[in-house]
Parts: sequence; structure tokens; C-alpha cells
Amino acid sequence: MELNIWFEGQPRTVCNVTRDTSCHDVIMAVARTAGLPGRYTLVLRWPNGERPMAPNEPMAASLSRAPQHAELILQRTELTAAGQQHQQQPPQRQNNQLRPASLHTNGSGSSNCSTSSAEQLDAAASENVRRQLKQRLLMQEHEIEMNRLRIEELDKELRLLQLSCQSAGSLEQRLHQQEAELQQLSQANLADCLAQERQLHDRLQAERRVWDKRLTDVNLRLAELRASAHSLQVRSTAAAANGAGGQFL
Repeated sequence: MELNIWFEGQPRTVCNVTRDTSCHDVIMAVARTAGLPGRYTLVLRWPNGERPMAPNEPMAASLSRAPQHAELILQRTELTAAGQQHQQQPPQRQNNQLRPASLHTNGSGSSNCSTSSAEQLDAAASENVRRQLKQRLLMQEHEIEMNRLRIEELDKELRLLQLSCQSAGSLEQRLHQQEAELQQLSQANLADCLAQERQLHDRLQAERRVWDKRLTDVNLRLAELRASAHSLQVRSTAAAANGAGGQFL
């Protein structure tokens, strides 16, 4: 069984892992191969959390119960006096666990995993990381482009709204102006109508006075004519009477 251990951003492969291999065995194998001083802890990390593994914890059983997409991370820890004493002790294992010497990493010259396989794994991991980064970059570029298009649409809508507001303001101003002009025109028409009505009334009154005067003159003339006719009639009667009396003489 092989394990991929991540240390300082670089993957390391540990081979010959059995069900009896402990967490301490794996740490010692990686540290011995890489020449790492100090004390280290193996952390089991998954997308939603992580936990440090105990030194005597069996790797195969722990990984079988680990969440999906879990990774093994080798982290440096503080070196205490107890840790120094424990580190200086020979790597004897209990419970029939394997010695660290039975494990090999991709940095060991006696590793059962070939260098080409490790390089292929490193290349595949690097390619996978590059592919994920490229995909994430493309998604971000697409999101930026969508946001840019959305901003342009919002700018167009804002300009249209501003034009609509300006048109509405101009229309309202024009409407008020037309109402004022109509009111002025109505007042002017009303004044003209009143003036024309007064003029017509004055003219009718003047014509009535003229006709009244003419009627008065006609009545006076008729009275004079009646008086003249009556006078003529009286004189005619008198003359006729005088003529008849002369005949009798």
C-alpha cells in the first residue's frame, strides 16, 4: 500500500504500508528520507475539517474510516524535553508494528517505488493543480465578464431612466405652460366677449334712442296733420254754411 504525504506543499510517497504500520512509522520514514530535524505530527485533513493523528494510530484502519477526499499533511510541532527524549530513543515498535526502516519514501534510494513513478505522480499532481487553477481562473474571468455586461445593462437602464425623467419634466413643464396660456387665452376671450357685449348693448341703446326720437317726431307730425285736417274741415264746414245762407238771401 502506498500513501501520499503532503509536506510544505510538496507530495511525498510512502511505500510498503501495511495494516500494522503506525502513524509514527510513516513520520519517521518521511523525516529520515528528507533529513528533517525536529518533531512532526501527521494531520488527517478533509474539506470540512481536520484532526491530528496519534503516534500509535494504525494508518490503514484510520484511512479506511477517513472522510472522502481526505489528505495526509505532515506538520512541524514544538520540540519539548519529553519529545527530545522520545526522539532519542531507538525506533523500537510495540504490538508487532513495523520498524520505520521497513518503509520507504520517494526520496529514499532503496524505495520500491521507482523514481519515474514518483515523478509521474508529481507531474500528475502538478498538472491537476494547474488544471484546477486554470479552470478557476476561467470561471473568474467568466464571472467578471458577466458582471461587466450586467454593469453595462444597468448603465443603459440608468441612462434611459434619466432621459425618461428629463422627458417627463419637460412634458410637465410644457403642460403647465399650456395651461397658463389657455388660462390667459380664456381670460382674454372672456374680456373680449364682455367688451363686445357692452359695445353691442351701447349700440342698441343708441339705436333705440334714435328710433324713439323718430317715433316722437312722427307722432308730433301726425298730431300736427290731424290738427290741420281738423282746421280745414272746420273751415270747409263754415264755408259751406256761409254759402248756403247767401243763397237764401
